[in-house]
Amino acid sequence: MTLRATPSVDRMSVLDTLSDFIRRIDDPDALAYAAAELLGSSLRVSRAGYGTVDTSAETITISRDWNAPGISSLAGVLRFRDYGSYIEDLKRGETVICADAEKDPRIGERADALEAISARALVNMPISESDGVVALLYLNNAEPREWTAEELELVREVAERTRTAVERRRAEVAVRGNEARLTFLDALNRETAKTRDADGVLAVTTRMLGEHLMVSSCAYADMDRDEDGFTIRGDWAAPGAMHILGHYSLADFGQKAVTELGAGRPLVINDNLKEIAPEEAATFQNIGIGATICMPFVKEGRLTALMAIHHRQAHRWSKRELALLTEVTERSWAHIERVRSEQAAREAAERLGLANKAAGIGTWDYDPVNDVLRWDDRCKELFGLSPQAEISYEGAFLKGLHPDDRQRAHEAVSEALEPTSPKPYNIEYRTIGVEDGTERWIAATGEAIFSGGKAVRFIGTVLDISAQSAICAY
Repeated sequence: MTLRATPSVDRMSVLDTLSDFIRRIDDPDALAYAAAELLGSSLRVSRAGYGTVDTSAETITISRDWNAPGISSLAGVLRFRDYGSYIEDLKRGETVICADAEKDPRIGERADALEAISARALVNMPISESDGVVALLYLNNAEPREWTAEELELVREVAERTRTAVERRRAEVAVRGNEARLTFLDALNRETAKTRDADGVLAVTTRMLGEHLMVSSCAYADMDRDEDGFTIRGDWAAPGAMHILGHYSLADFGQKAVTELGAGRPLVINDNLKEIAPEEAATFQNIGIGATICMPFVKEGRLTALMAIHHRQAHRWSKRELALLTEVTERSWAHIERVRSEQAAREAAERLGLANKAAGIGTWDYDPVNDVLRWDDRCKELFGLSPQAEISYEGAFLKGLHPDDRQRAHEAVSEALEPTSPKPYNIEYRTIGVEDGTERWIAATGEAIFSGGKAVRFIGTVLDISAQSAICAY
């Protein structure tokens, strides 16, 4: 086949238009596409695009490309080795120029693969930084084509200018994104701090995260002991989206879900119709999910909970979305663990309080360092004080004792707080109600807590034994 000659291109006009794009377009992907469209239409090729390169994985990721009428897009992730060995040239930072894939030794048997994607002729212009090749501006042509020196110089200039502008835009987007992230996390913290209930925390989290990321739904689930069954206990759904509360089997969502989540890794699916088996995708589709990120919570080596965000249609998840879900999930689980611990402590305290009340036991807590004494209502009652009464060691305690017992009780406290050889605090004394004048016999026990060679806390109980003392006296 004869190589097609190409008309000359007004280089300055192209570069002026590119400069105008760079001034006007803020979105980095839109700018990359505009540059590709400008170059592709000016050079009259079949396709032009800009993508990020991973030289270790030997792949290129294309968000969007420009295509002439009748030419299909290559958006997605492509493996260079599927189209020849020229990745070796790219790794060295060399531009790959191919006039006819069928005659290029670097392509060889892969020529049909290039022809199938309308890339019989191509130019791959690598863009390098200090750590190697990071991006690529490429041109494809469905038919053989001779690339002129002027065209290649124009491609080089457009590639360099586009790379600089795109990275600047991405840096600006990253700064704005980080500011938005911090603002969102601050708002989330304020809202979750208002509730002491674990389900309340999760309800707030799923709603705010779902609205912030503009997904179709956000849900959380508890895993069964077998680490397969799980129950979605709460979810937030956007208008028109399905609520997905209920019990499910992880295995029904596919081997990828079992493998990734079982290993404590997030499950990321951009398009379940393309990425997993049809019967597995059907499980997602039946509950209105086309794309998902599911974060596992592993505690003591066991998968115990999940938090997920979903889109109804296919969606290419960004690193920003994955990072935010990861951070929110970690914060949420930590907050929930703390809330549950506090709730358990409150319930334990309530149970103890009820038991003490039933037994007529009062409790006290003394800080000898700062001379602060705290009594519960029952303890105050046994000293003849109202619940609102102000208390102190000298005032309420010592003055509330029978004069004959005051010195003995004080010495017992001093001996219990002796750091070198503390004695057990187990004493009986009489109280004379400060407000009601009633005499009561009290059995008191306590234990001191020491730190740094001194008593820092002294806690214990009091019990009314007046009835027993009366019987003994009788």
